[in-house]
Amino acid sequence: MKVKNIEKAICAFLSLAMLCGCGAKANGTAPAETTEAVTETEKPQPKPAETEIATEEESEPETEENTEVEEDTEPPELILTRQNAFDWGEGSIPRIRHQFSTLSLDKEYASDHKELESALEKAKDEILTKEQAAFESDLSTLEENEAYTFDESWMTYLRRSDSQFISFVNEYCSEGLFDDGYYTEYLAHTYDTKSGKEIALSDVIADEDALFEMMGEKMHEYIEYAMLNIFAAESAPDEETVIKDLKEYMQAGALAWTLDPEGITFYLNAYTALPAGITQTVLFEEDKDHTIFNEEFANSAVEEWIMQTPSITGSYVDLDDSGVPVYVRSGEEYDGLDEELYISGLGISCDGDYESFSAIQQGGTSFYDVFLVHKDHATVLLENHREYEDVLMNTYSLGGSGIEVIDSTRACFEPVEGGFSEQDDLTPYYIPTDAEKIRTLAADPEQTDEWEADVMCVDADGHLSFESGRTLTSAAAEPLRDTSNNMSDSELKAMEKKLNSIEYYGFLHSDFRDPTEIWWDEVFYVGAGMDPWTGFPPEDVQEAFLKETGDEEIYTDLTAVSGEDVKAFVQKTTGLDYSEMKHPLDWTYLKDYDLYIHEHGDTNQSVVEVTAGHFEDGEYTITYTQNYIYDAAEYYYVTFVEEDGALRFISNLPKR
Repeated sequence: MKVKNIEKAICAFLSLAMLCGCGAKANGTAPAETTEAVTETEKPQPKPAETEIATEEESEPETEENTEVEEDTEPPELILTRQNAFDWGEGSIPRIRHQFSTLSLDKEYASDHKELESALEKAKDEILTKEQAAFESDLSTLEENEAYTFDESWMTYLRRSDSQFISFVNEYCSEGLFDDGYYTEYLAHTYDTKSGKEIALSDVIADEDALFEMMGEKMHEYIEYAMLNIFAAESAPDEETVIKDLKEYMQAGALAWTLDPEGITFYLNAYTALPAGITQTVLFEEDKDHTIFNEEFANSAVEEWIMQTPSITGSYVDLDDSGVPVYVRSGEEYDGLDEELYISGLGISCDGDYESFSAIQQGGTSFYDVFLVHKDHATVLLENHREYEDVLMNTYSLGGSGIEVIDSTRACFEPVEGGFSEQDDLTPYYIPTDAEKIRTLAADPEQTDEWEADVMCVDADGHLSFESGRTLTSAAAEPLRDTSNNMSDSELKAMEKKLNSIEYYGFLHSDFRDPTEIWWDEVFYVGAGMDPWTGFPPEDVQEAFLKETGDEEIYTDLTAVSGEDVKAFVQKTTGLDYSEMKHPLDWTYLKDYDLYIHEHGDTNQSVVEVTAGHFEDGEYTITYTQNYIYDAAEYYYVTFVEEDGALRFISNLPKR
């Protein structure tokens, strides 16, 4: 199965899986489907051999002595479903952009855990109800003031999932409403995995006063620091007042909590103690006298775990089992101009250290899914995101030697069979609950356009491996270029004129690390100076074109380029054969005339402004700004050599 990008890979994978089961898990069972996209089928009936009536000699009455209850020892497989809701304004800019995500159970697991499935469904409905009410409110506000915009999210973060408990928090974030940029509030749920019963805080703790005293001390320390140093207040409340307030916030529903692998984390809504939301964690291990937590929960701590951390407030994590939690936060970074913002990378904070990791293909990055993986007294960060047509998984070290990339591969969390819906902006996929059994869709190491289901493992050092034995397939690293200026103004003007010519401007409409990645539809869009007719070709060519396309008539102009000219131009501008190109012309080809023809009534022509140029060892690296709509006027650099007055391109990338 060859596909040109990950979106096609996901669609093809899901379609094929429905027909022949290629998306089956390693144990042969089919992937689950989300309740939004499919109707649950009846549980398969036993085979005849399983229903045969035993003889009196063979059968035994069930007693307490001979009846054994099978214990769940594996964590449930969970599905995270992301959805979007938009109201579009002029220029396809959203006036309302809502993002939200919910959790559900794998279909097979849900069939044996109906109570837990029902609990998760109720939690999902709670989130969707809040989003729908906000959307209707936003629409109503727009009727009075169309200049407003709304950017809100209800993102669910898995905190714990094992054979004992499932716990998660939903972080509501409304951006741009206040001076500090956002407002946050939280709702959280914790369930017993076997019974589906919701766990109350009173179930977990034996001494509420002792818990609030310990947690209040931590909250007070941060509140005092933030009020005096961040918000420039003249004074801060004392610790006793903070503890009293926290109890009131809990009763009012402004203080949520989750049961984590290591303890309890509390989430305090914004505009309670501070304008910003706050999170703090009390570890089971911090209960030295064993009086705060009930024994069942104090003994429920697990040595190996996977969990997410909210992107706005982050959380405190015991990275190395030292008994001391440190602050960890990971969030998307944005770039762009005006309202054309895009995700440009991932920022990671850990115990005071901060590192920014830019996307390889800046400008086309989707959301990041980030998980913390704890094994063998060490914690690493695992993230998955999409860049234009590709997906990547990366692991990062936390603590110790600092934050740095450990491994990278072209893979994503496995999409749910039959669940993907482009029309409904519905994207369900399996998220990891076991570091040794992460369901993925991975790129084939030999044929990089092929994607297959595979099981991935993350070890304690952050190294990735696949059950199939496939090697890691990382995206090519961006080449290092010297972008300092050593060219005169007249030389820069000359280069600017060439790059804006009809022959070359199209090369600047796509990012490429090497010439095989050039999009030739953009280069030849208006003919690259080789269209012999620049309008309507002769009638016989028009008739052949209509016959090939099946259209009744031609409505706009036709751009035509001969196959011979295409091959020659590609060879001249790249030094490579046309057959080596990954993105050849997607035009109508008339074999009898050796013509590529494209019908369109617009143009993609654009103008760039050259700002600097570096010439060394025969290569030019030209820095420019591009006002083409897809590039948001950012800085780029294009590298090429000039031979006999013609440009031979090497790369075209965003400037870091």
